[in-house]
Amino acid sequence: MDRILHRVFDIENINFIPFPGEARREAPDAIQQEVDIEPKETAAKPEAAASGGKAVFSKSIPKQLRVLRETLTERSHTTDSLAEIFKRKPRKSVEEGLQSLILVGVAEFEAETQTWHTV
Repeated sequence: MDRILHRVFDIENINFIPFPGEARREAPDAIQQEVDIEPKETAAKPEAAASGGKAVFSKSIPKQLRVLRETLTERSHTTDSLAEIFKRKPRKSVEEGLQSLILVGVAEFEAETQTWHTV
């Protein structure tokens, strides 16, 4: 295993060793310092309006968090009012998503009113 790593990476110089027929390339000097997490346009609301019913709560966690964040930017919600926006009222998944938004500093829960809102 060690021999394989030494063959793929020049560990002392931290440069990539090319495979046969590939040009040698240097390790990048720049390190990513920031991440752009601006909300993207979501198709969940137009889909719900077009179908005349409720939106489907995506199985993809990033999409779930994006929809929850965008919904909270419009107004404050309770957990139940957020779950009612979607088919089959996915209360548990909505609550888990809201807890994730708290952890990354995007949302807050107000205990007095039992509502969620963006920071």
